[in-house]
Amino acid sequence: MNRIMIGALGMLAAALLTPNGYAQCGGARLGHTSMFIRPGNALLLPAAFMSDWDTPGIVGFWHQQLISDGTSGPSKGTVVDDDLAQWHSDNTEIQNTKLRTPISGNFCLGVWEQTGPDTFRLNHFPQTFDPTGTVYVGTAQLQEEITVSPDRKTYSGTFTLDQYDPTGTTVLAHLQGKVKGTRITARSTIADVL
Repeated sequence: MNRIMIGALGMLAAALLTPNGYAQCGGARLGHTSMFIRPGNALLLPAAFMSDWDTPGIVGFWHQQLISDGTSGPSKGTVVDDDLAQWHSDNTEIQNTKLRTPISGNFCLGVWEQTGPDTFRLNHFPQTFDPTGTVYVGTAQLQEEITVSPDRKTYSGTFTLDQYDPTGTTVLAHLQGKVKGTRITARSTIADVL
């Protein structure tokens, strides 16, 4: 009986005195420090099964459309951008638009932040060129405010898009409207991305 008690106390002491050690069950990430218990120098994670619901709802692959509200530029209801977007867990984002040719720059990059349980803000900077792809027109700034649906299959929100001249001092065009997205999964079909 004494050997069992000494062994159990030894294991407990080792767990409590091991710096930066942790115990986990499932796919927990160390970034979730609020879930850790810190007895002394040890770092313990209560046993729990982690799931995809632990990642922000925006992370993943989406078919996205920007639709003009008709305030400026194209008439209301006009799709001004139709793209495939990937929102990454490191708060970066990339879009591949089908409304611009590759030679004029159809890939662009952005960053995002979570603003609420299901809400997100995107700040995105497309580099723009003329249709020949040889003349730099300037940088645009696309900003989106998005709410992801509870089932994480769609999102909706608003956008503004400002096209600047090459110096970044003059706004050449301003668009605004609604944004909508549909998640693309491993089971999506071609109809889901068109």
